[in-house]
Amino acid sequence: MYSVTIQSSGGTPALFIKANLLYVATSLFLLTGPSVANAQVRPADTKDPILMPGEAMTISDGCEEFISVTGDKTVVESKKISVVKREGLQYGIKFTRAANGVTGTIYSVGGELFQPGDELLVLTATRDKLMFAYQSVSDDHRAATFPLAETELKKWATADLETVFLKDNGKNQMLKYSVNEECKFQVKSTLNCLLQMVR
Repeated sequence: MYSVTIQSSGGTPALFIKANLLYVATSLFLLTGPSVANAQVRPADTKDPILMPGEAMTISDGCEEFISVTGDKTVVESKKISVVKREGLQYGIKFTRAANGVTGTIYSVGGELFQPGDELLVLTATRDKLMFAYQSVSDDHRAATFPLAETELKKWATADLETVFLKDNGKNQMLKYSVNEECKFQVKSTLNCLLQMVR
């Protein structure tokens, strides 16, 4: 990598070292490699705080009655719950959890047709009011999907569902329905099971 030459100049010996500093520095880098002293390695058994796409879901004990895992193990769906029953009409709700979060879907049988921009307002026994804007509407306008943030999911899961309001922004009207007693336990249990999902 370097050479040593001894020359005499005026009877006084002089030492000249010829070195290719760039070559030496490059060689040292290749031999030692970049520093990894500060690198952080995540343990193999550490899970991400959110479900990663493609990661299998696991249902908590006692939740099989309310939710089920799809064939590829990456999506969990609840059963459809009838929250409002009246003569000639019915409204049901269903929840889905996937890698991108939780969504709810409301269904109308003989009731109002949903439109993009309409909203669902739910009132719990603890007087929490949660408003959900429809993200998408089915072609027949009988089903509308809305996202649920984690904070909204927790609020809804801690108290019984009391009242449902269907807000039609096009007609500027809001319809109010009391929730069936038998469905309150189903909704609360379903939401708690979704919160307890092993991620």
